[in-house]
Amino acid sequence: MSARMNPLSLSLKLPTATRLPNRLTALSEELSGSILTLSAYIEKKQRWKGPDAHRMFGEWLQSGFASKRDLSVWLKEKYPLGSIHGKHFDEARALADRWRQGGVRVAVPFKGPLTRDQASVPPQGGLGLDDDSAAGEVTLPGVPSLLCPAVYFLKGSLRRDIPWVAVFNSRKSKNVLPNDGWLKALRFVLTRVAEQGGGIASSLGTLTYDLAIAQAQRSRSPLILATSRAFEELLEGKGFPFGLEDCYPELVLTCSTGAIRCSRSARMVCRDRTLAFLADLHLVLEIRSGGNLWDILEAQQARQPRRQWVYLPRAKNAGNEGSFDLLRKFPDWSHSVSIPDKGPGETGRASNSGSLPLSSISSALPAADEIPWADYLYHYARACSGPWPGQAHRDYLLSLLDGDPLSGHTALDTLARIILEGRIRAGSKLVRGDRAVVSWTSRPPFELESIRKWSPGLIRWTFEPYGFGVSRKELRKRGVMPTIYGRPEVYERLHPSERFRFQRHEPERCSWKHEREWRLPEDLDLRDVPRDLGFVFVPGRKDGKRLEALTGGCCFPIVTLSPAA
Repeated sequence: MSARMNPLSLSLKLPTATRLPNRLTALSEELSGSILTLSAYIEKKQRWKGPDAHRMFGEWLQSGFASKRDLSVWLKEKYPLGSIHGKHFDEARALADRWRQGGVRVAVPFKGPLTRDQASVPPQGGLGLDDDSAAGEVTLPGVPSLLCPAVYFLKGSLRRDIPWVAVFNSRKSKNVLPNDGWLKALRFVLTRVAEQGGGIASSLGTLTYDLAIAQAQRSRSPLILATSRAFEELLEGKGFPFGLEDCYPELVLTCSTGAIRCSRSARMVCRDRTLAFLADLHLVLEIRSGGNLWDILEAQQARQPRRQWVYLPRAKNAGNEGSFDLLRKFPDWSHSVSIPDKGPGETGRASNSGSLPLSSISSALPAADEIPWADYLYHYARACSGPWPGQAHRDYLLSLLDGDPLSGHTALDTLARIILEGRIRAGSKLVRGDRAVVSWTSRPPFELESIRKWSPGLIRWTFEPYGFGVSRKELRKRGVMPTIYGRPEVYERLHPSERFRFQRHEPERCSWKHEREWRLPEDLDLRDVPRDLGFVFVPGRKDGKRLEALTGGCCFPIVTLSPAA
C-alpha cells in the first residue's frame, strides 16, 4: 500500500496519456442510422430488457450489413415467423433520421485487450447486477460486443484529447457537513484538475456527481456526462440540473433508449461502469467493500487499469473499507491522497447579508433556571437536508464546494441563518390554505422529549433544542393566536381571516394537539423585538460559542440549556 502522501509536496499531476478517442469508436453515418432505426422499431413493437436489446444491436453490427434496407431484410430473415410491419419500419426510419439531424450518433466501446481464449467464455458472477442487466462484457479488438452495452448513443465530440477524471463515492446521507473529509478531498482535487486543464466525467442522480458538475460549470472545465436516461430525453433537454443547458457538456452519452426497459438499479450500475471505463483517472472518495462501486472499480482495474487517487480517511469503517482494499489490491495504480486542513476556496465563515446590526453577546448570560418559561412562546429551528427553502440547487452545491460553514444546514446553521437575516420567515408548506405563518409553541425546550419524533422522510427530528423564545405578550401584540384543532369541516366554518389558525385533528390517525401550537400570520422581524423580551437557546456552551463565531453576535441573549434539558 502506498504511504499517505503529504498534500504540501504532492503535485497531483494528471496523466499525460489520454485514451478517450480510442475507447469509443464512432460508427459511420450509415451504421449509426441503422442502429437508430433498429432502436426506434423495437420501441414501436415492444420494449426489451437492456441486455436483449444490446445483443440485437451487436448481432446486427456483426452481420456485415450496414444500410437500413439491409436491416429490413435481416429482420425478416431473423424472425421469419414474426411480424415485420412495413409501416412501422418506415416510421422508425424517419424517426432515426430526425435523431441524426439532432446530432445523435452511435459509438462502439473498445474494451480489450483480451486473448481469443479469454473471450470465448463470458465472465461469471461479476458486478452484482439484477436480472435486468448483464454479468459482463466480451469484446475482441475491432469486433462489437454482443453483451450489454454493445453500443453507446452520444451527442458531442470524441476528439478532446485531455485527461478525464471521474469521481466515485458510495451513497451518502443527505445530511452533508462542509467539513466532511470526503467533501474536502473532492473540493481539493477538483480544483487541481481545473488548474491543470483536465476534464471532469460525471453523471446525474447523486450529490457527488452533482457537485462535480457544479465545479466543472464554475471552473469552465470540459465536461462529459454519462447518464442513465434515454437519449431521446437528452435531445429534449430533460433531466439536466441547475441550468446545465448554459454549460452544455462536450459529450453526453448513454446506453439507454426508449426501446429499453431496465430497473433503476441496473441503469445506475451501467452508468457507473461507463464512467469507470471512459475516465483516465479515478478519484475514489469513500467506497464500501463488496458494493456495486467496489465491484465495478475492481473489474475495471483487473481488466484495463486506470490511475486512481484514493482518499483515505483517518479511520476505517464499513463505509470506506473498499478504498483501503483498492490500495492494497492494485498498489501499482492506486495512490493514497491526503488533504490540507483547509482546502482551496473555503471561506471559513458564514455569509452575512448585513441586514441585522450585530452586537456582542453579554458575558452575563441568563441562567436557564432563572427564566420564567411560561411567559414565552418558542420557535424551534430545524435541520434542512438539501437546499434552503428558496435556494437554487446549484447555489447549495457551490456553498458546499466553498466550505461555507452554514452549508451543512443543521439546526444550529438554521438558527445562525435566521440571526444573520434578522427575520423569522413565514411559510405555508404545512398550513391549509395559502397564508404564510410562523409556527410557535408553548412547549419549552425541556419538554421536547415528550413531543418530538424522528421523521425518516425528512431525515430530521420534528423538534431540536435550538431556537428562539419571545415574550408571549409581545407576540400577542403582533397577532399570534393559538391553533384551532378540529376536523376538516371546522375549517369551512371559520372566518377567512381565522383560517390560518386551523390544524386538522382526527385522533388517533391525525393528532397534533400535544404540540400546543400558536401561529403568527407574518414574518417576525427580530430587529423590532426589544432585546429584553426574547432570547436564543442552544443545548450547550459549545453551540453558543459556535453561534457567536458564525454570526459575530446576536440580537438576543443566548441561553445554554442544562444537560438534562
